[in-house]
Amino acid sequence: MQAKECILQRRSIRRYRSQKLLDEVIEQIVEGARFAPSWANTKAIRYICIQDGALKNAIGACCVEHNQQVVEQAPALFAVVGRRGLSGLNRGQPLPYSSHTPEEWLMVDGGIAVQTLCLSAWDLGIGTLIMGGYPLDEVVRLLELPETDTLIALVAAGYPDEKPTAPRRKELQDILQIR
Repeated sequence: MQAKECILQRRSIRRYRSQKLLDEVIEQIVEGARFAPSWANTKAIRYICIQDGALKNAIGACCVEHNQQVVEQAPALFAVVGRRGLSGLNRGQPLPYSSHTPEEWLMVDGGIAVQTLCLSAWDLGIGTLIMGGYPLDEVVRLLELPETDTLIALVAAGYPDEKPTAPRRKELQDILQIR
């Protein structure tokens, strides 16, 4: 699949077939995602793929109701995690001229990584949903993340059991300025 085709066709998927993701498929998804650019190539992003039913359901139970249903149905749930103290720093020190704080740079890196993960999955026929609506502290506790890590996003993943139409987009002239 060509990059533009992948970008234009990718959709947020909320219903999944029960088919489990093979370890090889998970590895292929993350293999693509690991090429996401990051601050000074620090690669502060890590991925946890949760397929264990008990842990997945415990995380799902924390979510808002509509996401609970997504997590229950999805064969896999990715936790995209950022390692603190890498992005936005130079030899461990903030740059005096940086436009963002290290925490903000980590979120920039994380956002790029999440989108790259979703496109990598879609290229393999795997649908994803980037989720909000969960208590961050509780999910971090369930994942047993060390203090050095921060949860950036939860992404449900699996073989789609729906074909959503493309949502309406703003017109190009409404979002672009060329000066």
